[in-house]
This record gives sequence, C-alpha cells and structure tokens, in this order.
Amino acid sequence: MNDNGNRKLVLIVYDILSDKPTPDDPELTCTSADNRTEISQARDALKEGGFEVRTLGLRSVNSKVLAKIEEINPDVIFNLCESLYNESRNEMNVAGLFDLLKIPCTGSSPLALGIALNKRKVKQILRAAGLPVPSSVLAILNQPFSLSELEGPYIIKPVREDGSVGISSKSVVNTKEEVEERIKFIHENYRQPALVEEFIPGRELNVSIIGAAEPQVLAIGEIDFSKMPKGEFHIVSYKAKW
Repeated sequence: MNDNGNRKLVLIVYDILSDKPTPDDPELTCTSADNRTEISQARDALKEGGFEVRTLGLRSVNSKVLAKIEEINPDVIFNLCESLYNESRNEMNVAGLFDLLKIPCTGSSPLALGIALNKRKVKQILRAAGLPVPSSVLAILNQPFSLSELEGPYIIKPVREDGSVGISSKSVVNTKEEVEERIKFIHENYRQPALVEEFIPGRELNVSIIGAAEPQVLAIGEIDFSKMPKGEFHIVSYKAKW
C-alpha cells in the first residue's frame, strides 16, 4: 500500500488516556504513562523486525482522523486502542472502523471484541457449552436485584470492562449492604451495570487459545498469591495486574 519498497508500514493506533484518578478509588486509574510504555515497546520491536512504524493516538474519530489514516496509508494497523470517548465498549467500534477501511488489523474481530468485553455474555456462552461458571446476578441502575440464589462472599465487577478495570481489594464483600455500596460505586464511576458473582476461591490460571478450526493452547500461566497480605482475598486487582 505504501511506496517504501519492500518495507511494510505499520501504524500503531492507541487511545489517548488521562492521568486523572478515578473518583474515590485512585488505585483503579489507568495512566498515560502505562500507554506510553506499551507503545514504545511495540514500536521498538516492530522496528527491530524491519518494519517502518508510525503512531496515531485517538481521542475521537472524525474526518481529520480518517484523512490522517488515508495519508499514512499503512499496510497494517497494530491496534492498541482499547477504548474511545472514555468508553471501553467502543473498542469493538474502532476495530470495526479499520475493517470498513479494509486495512488489515492485529487482534480479534469487532464481534469477538464486543462479546469478550461483556462478562455476562461470555459466561452465558460458556455455560451453554457445558462449562461451569459462578452463579451471578446483573445489577442495573434503578432496577431491583436479589441475592437469594447466591452464596457469599461476593465479587462485584463492571460488566463491560477488561484488564481488571474496576476491580480492587474492595471488590470482594460479604454483606448485602457492602454489595449495594460497591454496586453504587460501579454505577456512578463506570456508568454501566454491575455483575455480582459468587466469589470462587482457589488457583487462578491464564490460558490463551489461538485459532478457530484448529485451536492451539499456548503456555499456561498461574498467578502467584504467596505474597498477598494475610486475610486478603486472592484476586487480581487492577493495581496488582498493572
């Protein structure tokens, strides 16, 4: 697509983040410094691989952004954009834009991104496939919910986030009052429903699978909780992950 001989041009696209702390819970803040490190590492690795590299940060998508992408004319987009307009659910729309522009893009398809971001949908799919998942209830703003079919302790998460966003040491609670307080926090700060699940103690494994017709399981990683403070629930909070 570009005119640089045999060197392929890769455009790294990322979302521009704010360093402003999340209200009432600064440990959940995702900073621009985190993003800069990731972008720098990706750029260096691609250059070492012989690619020409450009970068483009997104705050929004408009005619100027589209014109800039057309001007750069990349062979492929290395997609590091995980939100837009401060909404994680727009991650799939950014990938959809690249799809409409017919530019090859790293990562999952827009549909896969949209499904994976919704914890409730993912668990419904897993349950339909015969895999055990913890019992849960979705707490929607200004709608009643019941814990009658759940057993505590409970873990409360934003339903449409990933990367442990919205999860901290305050996310695991025992009483109905604590559940309601955490649900209110998620409604106010993340503007989305809260997923209330039975907390399942035990080992935590990371298993990546690539491919469709012939899926391949990559190396399995396990979270080491041995240095967690005594008495704290073993969870991977945003602070611990990042």
